[in-house]
Amino acid sequence: MAGWLVREFPDRLHRKRRARAQQNQRSMAKEALSLLEIALEDENGLRTSEQVH
Repeated sequence: MAGWLVREFPDRLHRKRRARAQQNQRSMAKEALSLLEIALEDENGLRTSEQVH
């Protein structure tokens, strides 16, 4: 699996992701993957891979 590094991540988005991760009982990494998957859904509304839990 490939790694991913985001530089200069805005504090406001970091706080929102942290709150969402806590709400969903996920790690920060798993929450980021979940959000990215949602954003990259294909045109039929289907996930491109299994949903990260």
